[in-house]
Amino acid sequence: GAVSLGCYSTAGNTYATSIGYNTTASGSGSLAGGNGASATGLYNVSLGYNAQSAGQTNVAIGAGAVCNASYNGVALGANSDAGSGSSSVAILGTCGPSASVAIGSGATTAASSVAPAVAIGPGASVTSTTGGLAVGSYSAAATACTALGPSAQANGSFSIAIGYGVSFSPSYSVGIGGEPTSDHQLLIGGSNFGECDIRSVFIGNGVTNSAPQSVTHYSTQGSGTDVGGASYTIRPGAGTGTGTGGSFAIQTAPAGTTGSVLNAYSTVLEASGEGGIGMFGVSPVARSSGWSATYSSARKSFDSSTVTLSELAEVVGTMVDYFKSLGPLGA
Repeated sequence: GAVSLGCYSTAGNTYATSIGYNTTASGSGSLAGGNGASATGLYNVSLGYNAQSAGQTNVAIGAGAVCNASYNGVALGANSDAGSGSSSVAILGTCGPSASVAIGSGATTAASSVAPAVAIGPGASVTSTTGGLAVGSYSAAATACTALGPSAQANGSFSIAIGYGVSFSPSYSVGIGGEPTSDHQLLIGGSNFGECDIRSVFIGNGVTNSAPQSVTHYSTQGSGTDVGGASYTIRPGAGTGTGTGGSFAIQTAPAGTTGSVLNAYSTVLEASGEGGIGMFGVSPVARSSGWSATYSSARKSFDSSTVTLSELAEVVGTMVDYFKSLGPLGA
C-alpha cells in the first residue's frame, strides 16, 4: 500500500509515502515530505521545501535540495545538488560527476566533469573536467590538481598547492607554502603573507635521533637496455646585475669531547659565488694562472737512497699539472 497525507499529496506506487502540501512520492518505496517535495524514483527520500530526488536509492534533504543521481546519491542542506551521476555527496554544495563530493556552502565540482572530484570547504571548487581535490575555504583546483588550505589555488595541470593562499598557474609543479614560477618545479617556502620562510631542511628520521639513519640522494635512474641515468646539478642562488651569486659549502662536524651536546660544524670545502675555491676553512681564492712545470712521465717510482732533486721536481710538476686539471690551480 501507499500513504498520502496533505492537500494535493500523491503517493503513486507501492510502499510510497507522501506527506505535506503538493508532495509527490511516485517511486516504489519512496518518501516525500515537505511543501512541494518530490521523490519520483525507486526507494528515494526527499525531505524539505521543494526537495527533489529521482533515479534510485537517493536522498535529498533540505529546502531546494536536489539529488537526481543514477543511484546512491546524497544531497543535504538548502539548495544542495548531488548531480546526475552516481554515489556523489553534496552537503550545502553542488556535485558534477559520479563519485564526487562537495561539502560546504557554495562548494562545487565541475558539472561536465567525467572524473571524480572532491571540494570541501565554503566556496571550494574543482573546475576541471578531469577531476581534482580542493580542501579549504575558497580553495580551487584545475585540471587534475590538488589544492589544500584556505584560498589555496592550483590553476595549472597536474599540480599541487599546499598552504594558506598558495596560488600559482604552472603545471606539473608542487608548491608547499610557496608559489612555483615555472612548470615542473618544486618549491617549499615563500615570502608572501601566510607562506613559510624555510631556512633549514632535514631529511631522515628527525632533527636529532639516538639512531640516525643514512640518507642517499638520487636523480632518476635508467630503466631498460642501455639507458643512461639523469644528471644531478646543485646550484646556489644566482645574483642579478653586479650582485654575486651564493656560495656552496660542504661542512662536517668532527668529534669533540664526550657528552650529549651536538658538535660544531666546520667548512671543509667552499666554492664562492665568484668561482674561488677554499679548503679546510680557508677563504675561497680565485684560480691562479701562475703555475708552470714540465715533466716527462705521469708515473714514476724512485729509490729513496738514489733519487735526485730533478727527479723530485719532476714529480712535483706532475702533481701540479694534475691539480691544474682538477681546477683549483687554474690553467
